[in-house]
Amino acid sequence: ISAHAAPKIDMASLTADKSVINVRIRELQTCLDGAQQLHKELAQERNTAKETTATAIEAVKRRFDVLRGLIKAKEDQFVAVVEQAGKERFDLAITATCSMNI
Repeated sequence: ISAHAAPKIDMASLTADKSVINVRIRELQTCLDGAQQLHKELAQERNTAKETTATAIEAVKRRFDVLRGLIKAKEDQFVAVVEQAGKERFDLAITATCSMNI
């Protein structure tokens, strides 16, 4: 064989290799498409979870605000009762003192 002779190319082997490569490319494209779809679905789920979490946090904050309001109202009622009892005792003490001085 001379140095200038063209190497013999096995076209059948090249065609078979090309077919195998094309099958692998289609398989990889299918995997890529699936991965992209999963990424899209996960992003949507993440956004839904964020929205749900934000809604839940707001609901809890509103409940705490209501509870704070109820506690404040009860504290105010208690203070009013204690103040009234103190005023009544003071008035009784004044009356008793005045009665003793007469």
